[in-house]
Amino acid sequence: MAIVASKRGAAYTSRPMERESGAYLRFTSDLLGRLARTNRNALGRAAALVSRAIQEDGLIHLFGTGHSSLVAQEAFFRAGGLVNVNPMIELPWMVYHRPLGAAVIERSIKPAAGIFRRHKFSKGDVAILVSNSGRNVLPVEVAHRLKALGIPTIGISSLKHARSAGSRHPSGKNLVQVVDVVLDNGGAVGDAAVRLPGGSRMGPTSAVAAFALLHAALVGGTARAIRAGARPVVLESANLKGKRLSEYRALFRRYCRRVPWLRG
Repeated sequence: MAIVASKRGAAYTSRPMERESGAYLRFTSDLLGRLARTNRNALGRAAALVSRAIQEDGLIHLFGTGHSSLVAQEAFFRAGGLVNVNPMIELPWMVYHRPLGAAVIERSIKPAAGIFRRHKFSKGDVAILVSNSGRNVLPVEVAHRLKALGIPTIGISSLKHARSAGSRHPSGKNLVQVVDVVLDNGGAVGDAAVRLPGGSRMGPTSAVAAFALLHAALVGGTARAIRAGARPVVLESANLKGKRLSEYRALFRRYCRRVPWLRG
């Protein structure tokens, strides 16, 4: 136990880390360490699709509902990321807007029509869809429609969870059965890694793993594209010394007609 001095000079003894806290961190650390091995072939295929999109000046569309929408937001306007990223998300779907409403939306086909009216797609694009269980209707419907347009798709899901639960989509297919490439986030069924006293479970890992897999695919794909002679637009941090926001507006002009969120 560490001894720490207070502002008044009196010392107190800190409490040790709860064993459940340590268990969660160990589980997450081990999980991240396994991702490269368990997704080795899939990450290569995903990087190839991202590279193709960059070389053809296509967009990288990102889609997710509920907390999976955070993954779509993560790669957009991101220091150390790409400009040609299009998050296919809507503010009313966010869990902080209407938690139960967001859950209803992801179980419905209806929002898909609006998505495909609002966003532009071309054969040079690639789409990354995120759903931990892979069973909800909207992500599966979006994947079906993208495939009908000839756009390659990458899914990020928990294979363990996907195999344990049936699909809610009328096709009877889970996201991992529709997309071209599956990246397995390796998470526990129910996305709760640690058992608490009393038997309930906590500790989601799907977002942590999805962020890592997403950036691994984007970094690998961008490197391939550069080696092939492409010149992708990579964003540097706005907090670097000497950087000005006006520089970003100039970079956005190349994609603002195709990426709605860049018009703001």
